[in-house]
Amino acid sequence: MLQSRELSADQKAQLKQQAQQFETQLASNSQDVEALEGAGVSYAQLGDFKRAEALLSKLTSAKPKDPEAWRLLVWSTRAAGEAFALIHALAIGLIITILARQSAVADAMKACMPNDTC
Repeated sequence: MLQSRELSADQKAQLKQQAQQFETQLASNSQDVEALEGAGVSYAQLGDFKRAEALLSKLTSAKPKDPEAWRLLVWSTRAAGEAFALIHALAIGLIITILARQSAVADAMKACMPNDTC
């Protein structure tokens, strides 16, 4: 996701336009998770990691059990070079991922318990 190569002027312009469209959506609904993610990723690709981190932090607040939201925050935080915030986001993301997997296993076990078809 994070591009190591330099963006062309056209790519930067397109990302800026994308980010502005997402910002317009967020002005109407500040909890729009698609707009939070889209704007966060766009700003990160543009190198505005502080803005990206702020938006992706809101995304993880809106979707606290979503491992992908946490992965995006970690990606942005790592790119920004924020060591403490990175460790915090990694820890929470890892916990959420583990809990999500445990929940999926528990649900699967419950589904086959009544008739022992597993």
